[in-house]
Amino acid sequence: MIEFKGECGHLIRARDEDAGKVVRCSYCGREAVVARPPTDDEGENLLDAVEQTGVFDADATRAVRKSHKRRKRAEKRLAQGKSATVDPFAVILKMTYVAVIIVIGAVVWKYVPGLYQQLAGASPTPTPTAVAEATPPPAATPGPVHPTELTERRGLLTASLEIHPDGAYVASVPAGGLVLHLAEGGAVDAVFNRDDAQTDLRTNALLKLNPGRHTIAVAVRINDPLLMRMPGYPDLRRALESSDSTSESEKRLASWLLPDDDVTARTVRIGKYRYVARVYDVDVRGGWVGVTALFLPREPLGDLMTFLPTGRVYGFDTANVERELTFYRVPAEDRPLLLDALARVGRMAYRPAEDKPYRMFQIDPVDGAVTTDSLGF
Repeated sequence: MIEFKGECGHLIRARDEDAGKVVRCSYCGREAVVARPPTDDEGENLLDAVEQTGVFDADATRAVRKSHKRRKRAEKRLAQGKSATVDPFAVILKMTYVAVIIVIGAVVWKYVPGLYQQLAGASPTPTPTAVAEATPPPAATPGPVHPTELTERRGLLTASLEIHPDGAYVASVPAGGLVLHLAEGGAVDAVFNRDDAQTDLRTNALLKLNPGRHTIAVAVRINDPLLMRMPGYPDLRRALESSDSTSESEKRLASWLLPDDDVTARTVRIGKYRYVARVYDVDVRGGWVGVTALFLPREPLGDLMTFLPTGRVYGFDTANVERELTFYRVPAEDRPLLLDALARVGRMAYRPAEDKPYRMFQIDPVDGAVTTDSLGF
């Protein structure tokens, strides 16, 4: 008979053959491992067997070792307050719970977008303010533009304008210009200097704006690689960088740049970089307007085509635009070029003859309608 005390302090009696096994205390009901008597040691048992038989039984040795390991594990689990034996059904149940949680998490992640924001009390889509965040449209479809393709869709092809009832689509040539915005008109200097001017946008961008007048500036670095390839620009850049006068830089740029309906063009320093900028006074009234800053020289249209992006961005009724070009006496040989330019950038200044003023042809970003205005020079 083996006697030992359980965790509750009461005496537990067990049979000799129950040594190493798990029994339950009759007083507290807790499980306990029956201690082996001092003489019932694993090594001594094996040594006695060898001395009595002269044969070392390897299988018996492994069996004793396994029994010893089981007893140690049981003692460890009891010390941790757990059951001495592992319940396989409890393990399977826990694994099932984990699998169900993983499946539910995967379903929520895939099929319930914005759930976290809703649970946190936030709206998944931002409420438009005077100027909401800009959403860059997808890249334009690469490849040449053919007039027969321009009747498929109308207006801006690469971005949805349904995100807000009013705004401005801002682009530039060269692409990737810095966009600056101030929600007031005529703020030419303030748009570069005021802390509340929005300056973290890049073309091409959709500005969600409230109705009213806005000042929008588009700036391209003075050492832009595409600019440096344009005729006469390297000499112009040297003159601009050597001049400290704003009025002087405005005059030099005006004599080189393709005319536009901008308020002014000048060089500015934003942060540690120097830029060439064009500033626009934009009136947003019940719809979207297109603002494309053309940093191009006063060269024939055919020479300018090499600097325009190759992707088609605007769609329109080709026959209607051709009628407008004919009405304004654009030569027949230049009409395909002007159609191609309008499809790529949505607007282009054109002068039919040296003694004629420049005229700006522009495609509406919403419906693809063509408008034209004389630039007066």
